[in-house]
This record gives sequence, structure tokens and C-alpha cells, in this order.
Amino acid sequence: MIRHAFLDQLRTNIREKSNGITNQRIKWINSNPYFYNQQIKTLKYIIRPKSRVLHIRCGIGFILNRLEPSYGVGIDDSFDQIAEAKKNHPHLKFIDHNVEDIQLDEKFDYVLITSPEDIVDLKAVLDSVKKCCNRSTRIVILYYSILWYPIIKLAEKLNLRLPQNLHNWISPGDL
Repeated sequence: MIRHAFLDQLRTNIREKSNGITNQRIKWINSNPYFYNQQIKTLKYIIRPKSRVLHIRCGIGFILNRLEPSYGVGIDDSFDQIAEAKKNHPHLKFIDHNVEDIQLDEKFDYVLITSPEDIVDLKAVLDSVKKCCNRSTRIVILYYSILWYPIIKLAEKLNLRLPQNLHNWISPGDL
């Protein structure tokens, strides 16, 4: 993980933003069922139910729960969102921890990374989950192209999408 005062402040800002939108997150999911159902349908095409799933940037646990894992672990650095996830999905394991420095000694069938735009050092995340993978583990990154940027900004202004303060765009070459 890259340590620098600016990046550490950015991590703090992202964590505070995530803590501050916990209640909004629930409302957004409830008011946008088509989008979230399509997202889950797409993920279920890739991630088999009853698998072992590690979900990084799991938020309130909605996606992990809907994937119906046999064993699911969600990690997020938002204390408030993890508390909400634990309350609503006690059958899953949720950990409040820095996603760039995952300290798990378990293997998973799938590693799902959502909201990579809120991750300062994505390479550190990938490096830290390497020990959670075996030869057949699939890493799934839920992300959208920068070509969507104008539509995303418009949706945020029209309150059709939860606003983001910062987008960490990832180029196809970086992936």
C-alpha cells in the first residue's frame, strides 16, 4: 500500500463519505430496484450461488447477501456500513478493515471488488487478496467505463444516482 500524507487524507475522506451515506445507501437500493436487480442478475451469471465469496467494498452487504454464498465475507472500511450489514445479514461475516491491506487466511471461489472508484490503491487490494485465492479463484471487478462519465454526472445532478465526490477511473491498460 502506498503511504503518503495526501493519499492517507484521501482514504480518510472516502471513509467519512461512506459512513455519511449509510442511510442513503439503503434508500437508493430500495428506490432503484431495476438497476440493482440487473446488477445482481449479471453477477449471478458469473458467480455461482453456494460458492465461497469474498466481497471487497461490500457496503451494507446487499450484493453479498443476494449472491447467496455458502460462505460470504464482506470487507469495507466504513464502520457504519459494516454495522448495518451485520445487523441485516447476520448469517454472513463482515469486517471493518482497510480494503488495501486485507488480513485473511482463507481461500475463496470468487473475489468480488465493487466501487473501485473509492479505492486509492487498487494494486494493493489485488496484492492483498492474492493469499485468499487458489488456482480456480475468479476475481470479478464491478466497474464501468469512463465513457459513461457524462451520463453518470448527469444522473448525480438529477438525483438518479448516489453522488460520488471522486472517481478513481481505471484504464483498460491498468486492468
